[in-house]
Amino acid sequence: MKSTLVRFGMLAALAVFLAGCGGGGGSSVSGGAGIGPINVEGLAAADPTQNPQAPWNALVVLDASLPLVTVNGSPVVNFAVRDAGGNLVRGLKLTGAANCGGSNAKFTFAKFDGSDWQNLTQAGSSAASFDDAAGATLAENAAGHYTYRSATSVAATKDGATVHRVGMRLCFTDPATGATVKVNPYLDFTVGANGTGNPVKDGQNRLTARRVADKASCNECHQTLAARHDDGLVDPNMCVTCHNKGSVHFATGNSLDFKLMIHKFHMGKQLKKDYRLSTFVARLSSGGVVAGVDYPQEQRNCVKCHDGSASAANRTPDGENWKTRPGKNACWACHDDYKDTTSAWYAKHQGATLAGVDRDNPDIASDSACQTCHGDTAPKINTAAVHAVPEWVNGANYQYNIHAVTWNADRTVSVEFSVINPVNGSAYDIKGASFANLTLLFGWGDGDYSNAGAVDASGALIPGGQPVAINVASKAVAVAGTNNRYRVTSTVVPASASGTSVVALQGGILLTGVNGVPYTVPVKDAVSYFAIGGSGSAIPRRTVVSADKCNTCHGRNINMNNHVPSHAANSNDPAVCVICHNGNSVLNGTTVAGGAVTALPESAHFKRMIHMKHKAQGANYPVMPSTLRTAPSALGSYTGYTGVRNCDACHVNGSYMVDMGTMGSSTKLDVALAANSANATITDTDPSNNPVISPKAAACSSCHDDDTAKNHMINVGGAAFGTKTQGDIAGGTAVYEACYGCHASGGVAPVDTKHGLK
Repeated sequence: MKSTLVRFGMLAALAVFLAGCGGGGGSSVSGGAGIGPINVEGLAAADPTQNPQAPWNALVVLDASLPLVTVNGSPVVNFAVRDAGGNLVRGLKLTGAANCGGSNAKFTFAKFDGSDWQNLTQAGSSAASFDDAAGATLAENAAGHYTYRSATSVAATKDGATVHRVGMRLCFTDPATGATVKVNPYLDFTVGANGTGNPVKDGQNRLTARRVADKASCNECHQTLAARHDDGLVDPNMCVTCHNKGSVHFATGNSLDFKLMIHKFHMGKQLKKDYRLSTFVARLSSGGVVAGVDYPQEQRNCVKCHDGSASAANRTPDGENWKTRPGKNACWACHDDYKDTTSAWYAKHQGATLAGVDRDNPDIASDSACQTCHGDTAPKINTAAVHAVPEWVNGANYQYNIHAVTWNADRTVSVEFSVINPVNGSAYDIKGASFANLTLLFGWGDGDYSNAGAVDASGALIPGGQPVAINVASKAVAVAGTNNRYRVTSTVVPASASGTSVVALQGGILLTGVNGVPYTVPVKDAVSYFAIGGSGSAIPRRTVVSADKCNTCHGRNINMNNHVPSHAANSNDPAVCVICHNGNSVLNGTTVAGGAVTALPESAHFKRMIHMKHKAQGANYPVMPSTLRTAPSALGSYTGYTGVRNCDACHVNGSYMVDMGTMGSSTKLDVALAANSANATITDTDPSNNPVISPKAAACSSCHDDDTAKNHMINVGGAAFGTKTQGDIAGGTAVYEACYGCHASGGVAPVDTKHGLK
């Protein structure tokens, strides 16, 4: 599937390259037979990092006497498709296909007016604008050489300059792999007076043949972007051919202009006004309840999707348009209260009529009027500056360092640390109010952290499996002869602790904005490991997931905007999260009535909690997004993370294939029973008698949560669900989970293939 190569046109080696699961660059390519690597809009199509398995040397040399595209009324397109083995694909059909909704190929035609795409086959205001008119034909002229003849007359502009686009929703079963391929090849071309289409070449018409977002950026979070229309739309550069200005949803009447629609769905519940498309809801308020999308990223981080900088991983030629050419449909998609006289937009646009914007009738303004004041060089409000995330901008001025960890004879641990400005190397005085949240965590455990026997400053045992936590600002002592280095000493590490321990410096920096509103700057946690007892080598805890992979969707230092930031942006590294979120940890919510526990909380064990947060559950999991999987029909539904089957999206080094966990997930802890409470105080300091879900089942059942799966884990795998205790697990003989007899790589149902991205 990933090595599909689609060639539009029967000109020699004329191609559209489809990277990933169907279309990375997705742009026009031109060249002659026998040429070297072909450039796709400035990106080397032969770059193996884009698609290492593509058959680059198997260029299609077809009949050059046939034009690529002709548009004399009804368009004609010549193309060929290669499978993963480099062979031409036979038997494609417009109708009567065995799968893919009965059609291997659907076409759409559009042209670019200098600002927006205009669909040429669109009927009325509907965006369902594939060229499905009766009479269209797809002929296989030779072995795998096709000609598509439209039955729709389109109003092409035959001036040799106006850019047009033909896009195809291609779906077929790859003969080489058996996989279902869904890709959206498209080609930009101009039309001459004779109706012949001429491919737009790299570097030509860059202001008109634009590409502002790349599918690869979408798939960093969506994994396999698949819109409606039989899930066959997988590239935003195909979507824009139909979702134009003027197209509206047939049921709600809401605009379907792509830039407006996509911005609204990524703004989600942060919108001020409701926006939905039938059951697809960006925001909808009903009965005081706001439902909609919880976007896990910071909306002001425009470069997440639009990045034209030379160093961008998913660079697009027009990725800087959001800075230099802002338009009202894109901007007002998020700033959707612009018509309210009480809105910030209205207040800031007093006198804007001088720029051609009437704030009392803003819809008549042109995009160029917006650009008069906004843009890189605009005189009033620089778009890039306004969208800068202050937490991230200021975060560049802070770095946490752990310089030394010393084991003391009284079984305490001393940590020497500093907070510096990496820009100039200076060190901060951490006694100021900005550093009030800084905390040092000390944890330990055999294989997994249990923090058994941890005591606080008074010598009392710390319940719930939590580590020793020391506030830095109140306990730190300056190290003599240094420039703002400090030392903090822990409480006593119990005699039962052995092996390797961990210390982490974490906590956000507290700052105040120009408007007087305080905010927290997330700074990357610092982690260090040391040998308990002061001798021997420290063995760092295994790395299971990557903070960098988390940040792909959640933003810098896992600073989630719409979701509650992790402990007010204080924790941002999974290596630190697991110190507290261990098998002895549960969420709040134990209910006590009449001296007895009447409701149990969910586990806060990291592997269980994170899987449940990302997977839509049958019931509510009380961690953001705390949304029922099935909401009232009027409010749509929460679907969870769309890439949940792709374990490699978060895990590193194949860590998901073998669960190395040594602790079960506690399902019940001791709590204070004296008073009725909906959130009883945890008193549990001896987790050995806690009933647990056994280690491997704790991870698997967080997603596979139905009774059939649970019974399989118990009866076939030997798992325990509350029938064994943490002490039983620690004993090593009470539970034997025989999961890998079948689920190891190469087994009858290996995890790596069962969780392969589809």
